[in-house]
Amino acid sequence: MGMSVLRQIPADMQAGLANGTLKLCGGVIRNNRGWIVAHLAAAPGASLTSLVPGLDLATGIAGNVQMAHISSQLSTVLSVAQAGVALSGLGLVVSIAGFAFMNAKLNRLDQKIAAIGRDVKQIKALLESNQKGKLYSAAQSLHHAEIATDGQLRRDLLIHCKRDFGTLFNQLELQWPQSSMPAEIELTNELYLMAMLGNAAVCSNLGMHESAALDLRTHLDTWKRQARTHVKSQLFADRPDRLLDADYAEMLPARTLVDLLDFANDADRGIDWIDDLRLAAGRDAGARDGFNAIAKLAPGSIQRFVQPQKPIEAVRVAKSLCAQADVLESTMAHYEFLQSRKMTALDFYTAVETARLESGQGAIFIEHASEPTGNLQLTAL
Repeated sequence: MGMSVLRQIPADMQAGLANGTLKLCGGVIRNNRGWIVAHLAAAPGASLTSLVPGLDLATGIAGNVQMAHISSQLSTVLSVAQAGVALSGLGLVVSIAGFAFMNAKLNRLDQKIAAIGRDVKQIKALLESNQKGKLYSAAQSLHHAEIATDGQLRRDLLIHCKRDFGTLFNQLELQWPQSSMPAEIELTNELYLMAMLGNAAVCSNLGMHESAALDLRTHLDTWKRQARTHVKSQLFADRPDRLLDADYAEMLPARTLVDLLDFANDADRGIDWIDDLRLAAGRDAGARDGFNAIAKLAPGSIQRFVQPQKPIEAVRVAKSLCAQADVLESTMAHYEFLQSRKMTALDFYTAVETARLESGQGAIFIEHASEPTGNLQLTAL
């Protein structure tokens, strides 16, 4: 059973995206059972809006809520991919197969390090470690494996990659919980995830389909537990009710706030969190008003110490971890999909890119059979 490569998202899937029976995240469309029913594939920097006719005008069509909703979903995935906030690699989840993905992530890591500078002790230690160098080496070996024509040489290179990625992953899995500053959490997390996904890609490309999916599920569960701990300690440990103040409305809208609370607590309470925060704010109101009155009488230099500062960096890191969790779940579903097809990550990516190029489109929609079995045959329409 094959896959249909289309230039537009079919109407029934547009409706599913609009009514919530289908969910779009990280370049895959999943049903309410978590199964992948379609992939979106795009060239680096290509727009996904061409997949829905009239999408660029969707927000200007009065009453067309369905189109506006799909526009919002596609725009979210595209902006996440372009900003590199989540793990969309060069565009979408199918890009995680090999060197191109790893190289793009390493380049973004260098940019982040340059922006932060070398004046923070923990970051300096990270830069002085050989972990980033090992990642570069593993990525280069992965590249050589992709272009190797000798089957045994290719396998030997992949086994070398697996050893390096596995060693790095074990080190970083222990190191990430010890990170405490937002910049340190973010950079260690970048290395940690590259090692995690590199290991999964190599296992898949070695034909170890079950190991790739099972190991990634185990690692992802561990990552999510620690990510939730970081979000709690960075954003919610010290009077989370303060985040209801008007000062936070722009950087942390109510919808984002409840999403982060759900993520941090592994819950699905939604707006019910707001009542909890309001009750907590009411209990602390008297003490807080007295404290603020005293703080206002203090000189400006003292006020900077006694009044809490906006957790801008903590909010940014919390949003990033929450977004990464969504895309990692889609990545996990992708590897389970590959396992069901007995297909390697690189073979899938190569087939999709070939079909995209043959279609002459910057972006294509790939619809899968509801119960995938066997190998795939892709034909661009």
